[in-house]
Amino acid sequence: MVRSHEIAGSVDETIYWRCRKEGGAFWLDGRCWLRFSGSDVVRFLNGQCTNDVRRWDGSRSLCAAVVSAKGRLLAEVFLARAGDGGIIVDGPAELAGALVGRFGQYVVADDVSIVGCGRDFRAMHAWGGAIAALRDGRGCSPNNRIGFEGADIFCEGPAAPEMGEWLCPTEVAEALRVESGVPAWGRELDGDTLLPEAESGDRWISYTKGCYIGQEVISRIKSVGHVNRNLVGIVLTGDAVPAAGANVMAGGKLSGRATSVVRSPSLQKTIALGFLQRHDSKVGTEVAIGGSPGVVVALPFVS
Repeated sequence: MVRSHEIAGSVDETIYWRCRKEGGAFWLDGRCWLRFSGSDVVRFLNGQCTNDVRRWDGSRSLCAAVVSAKGRLLAEVFLARAGDGGIIVDGPAELAGALVGRFGQYVVADDVSIVGCGRDFRAMHAWGGAIAALRDGRGCSPNNRIGFEGADIFCEGPAAPEMGEWLCPTEVAEALRVESGVPAWGRELDGDTLLPEAESGDRWISYTKGCYIGQEVISRIKSVGHVNRNLVGIVLTGDAVPAAGANVMAGGKLSGRATSVVRSPSLQKTIALGFLQRHDSKVGTEVAIGGSPGVVVALPFVS
């Protein structure tokens, strides 16, 4: 995933369209990588994650989250099957220590080992023709990190492949992510987020699995039927690109803030992701970001 502190600037449209139509790749160096092994690893991770690890067949990455007992988001994570039968878990790099501490806290009598994947381990995310061009027999786990079908390619050893023409610049990957309406850690997702506020379908959460830490709060939100704010897409009129973090006004009142703002080459318009109060989050609601008028639209912006 694109690192949270990097802001999409002007996008080279030639590269953008090549990446969208033919494929591309970028290094997942903004993630920490942990290797879980042991006979109890599936049961253990099922009790730690919001998605159903027991029913996961490992054929593609499992998108999940780690939340606190109060239901607050601690990290969004991806699980992938390792070649040795273990499970590789990745989360935001800045949360490496917190994730190891959280998981380690709950390993008591379990046959579970948690180690970092090591300095010689790197992973890239690729899609389209880049997958076949760059995989070269390496471990691969399909997923849709930035909203359309791709795969993580695991590179172990000192020699990492050169991406060459398949390299997708940060600002292009960010534009693709936002166009797809995929929330990212450090932008839409942080420690103040309740996962159902940003959830789309069943991307992160299983409501039918067994107990996990934080389940009671998330299940209660589901039974109530709503949260107080929702992640929305906003299309702006005009060419201004307000800063991420700018206030979003609705009906002349503060309703929320924009979390990601980019210029969409596909739409030739400025688009934003952000959180708005529930009563302002309906499609068609007129809003303004930093004085620029816009309207709430359905996600994704571009499919």
